[in-house]
Amino acid sequence: MGNCVQQIFLTINFLVFLGGITLSGLSVWLLLDDKSFLDLVNHFLDKEANFAESFIEIIMWIKSALYSSIALGKTCFFICIKRTVGSFGSRRLGDPIKNS
Repeated sequence: MGNCVQQIFLTINFLVFLGGITLSGLSVWLLLDDKSFLDLVNHFLDKEANFAESFIEIIMWIKSALYSSIALGKTCFFICIKRTVGSFGSRRLGDPIKNS
């Protein structure tokens, strides 16, 4: 049971980690060169109008709070790293792994 819970915990941590990295990367890209990013989004606007319009709304929200988005993404990144290392660090070196 404990191993299953640990695997679920690691999966959720990994997904939050990826979300934090994505948010930080997207925010830095918008901060440095928003024209190229919006050109890329407009390229997809012709193909899937419903998805692209809602995506542009999200991008404009992120663009209005770039520094906060970068900080939030990095916070998610560091919290996930700390929690993952902490979950593995709870076992002492040399202790056998218990199979339940």
